[in-house]
Amino acid sequence: HILENSPPYQSKLFIQQAYDYDYIDNQNQLKYQLKNFDENFPFILEINDDLSNRLVLLLVETLDREIIDSYNCTLYVTDTNGHHTQLFIKIIIDDVNDQSPM
Repeated sequence: HILENSPPYQSKLFIQQAYDYDYIDNQNQLKYQLKNFDENFPFILEINDDLSNRLVLLLVETLDREIIDSYNCTLYVTDTNGHHTQLFIKIIIDDVNDQSPM
């Protein structure tokens, strides 16, 4: 979930990184890619460099729940042998009372 008034380039959604038990130096062996995302998907995928084992979906555009109330994407993770897995992600935009009474 993310609030519709969340500021772009400051708002992040965290995702735990995948782990491959075949490798000791695990994080260097995995590649992450967003696919099948909705048109005008307002997030980009970043890898957090602080060793917290998290991926970050960084908001890069303003959200408006009255126009779009959720976004979908699939996170694909592939190892060096071509084995892969996927995670379906649904991001729900939470409403903020931003309309004056009529």
